[in-house]
Amino acid sequence: GYGTSYWFAFNENGGAARPSLSGNHEVTVAQVEHRPHLSPERRVRLEQLEERGFLFLPHGLPLLDQTSDVEFGFSFEWANPQVRDFELVAFDGEGQQVGRRNVRLPAQGYHYADEVLAALEPAQRPELVLVSPDWKKMKVDPKEVNAFGNLAVRNKQTGDRDITEFQSCWRNLNATLEGFPHWLHPSKGVVGRTTVVGHVRRRRGLRTGLVIVNGAGNLNHAARATVKVRLHSPSGPSKTGQVELAPFTRKLVWMDELFDDLAAFLGEDGFGTCLVTCADADVNCQILTCAATGGVSLQHLWGY
Repeated sequence: GYGTSYWFAFNENGGAARPSLSGNHEVTVAQVEHRPHLSPERRVRLEQLEERGFLFLPHGLPLLDQTSDVEFGFSFEWANPQVRDFELVAFDGEGQQVGRRNVRLPAQGYHYADEVLAALEPAQRPELVLVSPDWKKMKVDPKEVNAFGNLAVRNKQTGDRDITEFQSCWRNLNATLEGFPHWLHPSKGVVGRTTVVGHVRRRRGLRTGLVIVNGAGNLNHAARATVKVRLHSPSGPSKTGQVELAPFTRKLVWMDELFDDLAAFLGEDGFGTCLVTCADADVNCQILTCAATGGVSLQHLWGY
């Protein structure tokens, strides 16, 4: 690996109960907006691909139950060109599509569940929404869009929040499309798999959850994901749990529910490492850490 720049943001009025500190390891600032011409011929070709079920630049936004203390939001404020127009595709807990709409949202700020649902007006409350820049409304080739977004989590009671990259669901395509490769290698878009790692904490009132999304850039994606979570303690032993996800669903898996006696297994220091693998699909994974005092932390898992 190699180093990269980090940023931190301190919002003194960010929470209802206290200030909020967030950070991430990526810095992207558009000095000049890049808006290349979209020819009529190219638009026809892209529309043909959409008719076959492809959704360009999709990002999976998990929507939790209304009783949850935390919620997720997103922002494409750092994208180039600026993104105000979106296509939203909503799915229920079984992965069935329950809404699809083209909407306009402010280019600045974070968009959480209430705002997304008000714009989408789905038939029922979804559990997952694919968020895609509306390239047709923007009149740009999606291949030329730097769709850099952030995924945020916040505690609805304290207002504390944290941010990580809003990772694309351009995966599980069952195909290769010229000009639209999987970020790692074109072949990985055909047959998806997952091998990522993250850190687990269980001390001082901390609780760790694994946020998993089985999404795709192909709306015909039909692969069910059997996700294996192998937890390693600092002393060496490991244990494995398993999670099942239908296509176009998400799950928030709390580690202390997946593994019995988690605190005893991790030991006095209260930390461990999880290895998340899936041979069926290329899933998105984030680690969510919540404190009993209302603090939150969010980071995508690392790996290939």
